[in-house]
Amino acid sequence: MATFQKPAPKINTTSPLSESEAHAIFTKVDSSISALLHQKIAPTIHVSLGSDAIATRSKLIEEFYSIYQATYPYFKLQPRRQYCDPSAIRLPSKERDEAIKLIQWGFLPPTSPLIMGPKDYESLDDFGAELGIYLGQLGVCTHLPEIAWSPEIEKTP
Repeated sequence: MATFQKPAPKINTTSPLSESEAHAIFTKVDSSISALLHQKIAPTIHVSLGSDAIATRSKLIEEFYSIYQATYPYFKLQPRRQYCDPSAIRLPSKERDEAIKLIQWGFLPPTSPLIMGPKDYESLDDFGAELGIYLGQLGVCTHLPEIAWSPEIEKTP
């Protein structure tokens, strides 16, 4: 006899990301990165996230940058630099410099709502897309491709 489960409650993915949601996500990202690198890395959550307030773009950039700094020693590959138009970035100076570096390394898309605004918060949809791009690029930077599976890669003589 089949049992039916209640459907999961619908989540409004266009609503602003709260600090407590961001904290939960970044906590899972930290543990995933440790498993990915087979190394225990220092926790990267430096900004006080945890309230029901809306997570600002500046705080999210700081979190992304702290992950970058914690994982940089494990990079095995330096990707080609991406173009970044600094005049298009609407963030305070410290976060702006961090965002430029993350864009140049390919960790964040240069035209995302996190970078260009116009609002000071992220929706859950936009944040999920940016996190996916970020984690994909982190995998590229921390793992060398296998020559057997990538025939276009040749060893240098």
